[in-house]
Amino acid sequence: VGVTVAQTTMEPHLLEACVRDVLNDAAPRAMAVLEPLQVVITNFPAPKPLDIRVPNFPADETKGFHQVPFASTVFIERSDFKEESEPGYKRLASGQPVGLRHTGYVIELQNIVRGSSGCVERLEVTCRRADAGEKPKAFIHWIPAQEPRRPC
Repeated sequence: VGVTVAQTTMEPHLLEACVRDVLNDAAPRAMAVLEPLQVVITNFPAPKPLDIRVPNFPADETKGFHQVPFASTVFIERSDFKEESEPGYKRLASGQPVGLRHTGYVIELQNIVRGSSGCVERLEVTCRRADAGEKPKAFIHWIPAQEPRRPC
């Protein structure tokens, strides 16, 4: 309802945009995965996990950071992977590398490991520094291996 008494209709995306503007300034970011898919990095560049600094507010890094352990096993969202790339699909697929957000590394699919039912159980990938080669089409979020939590 506006200043006048006339009835109006607002599009839901306008309300969503306003909510996003408020949350960008008020809600610290966290990475979450609802449908986890295990990813094993076969050539992980360090003997122990790396501590990655992730900004609490990506638009304003002066509001602080938190540490996230980055190791040879991580989880990504299952929807961020397809066995065969499709036109317009910018996530992990065979022959289509992606970056892991905040790490500075790009992963590329090497092998798909299936369970007894034929479902994809885990992915084996290799990684390289993001600045060593062609820039990936997309950067996807991930979580450390010790933190996957399935929804209730």
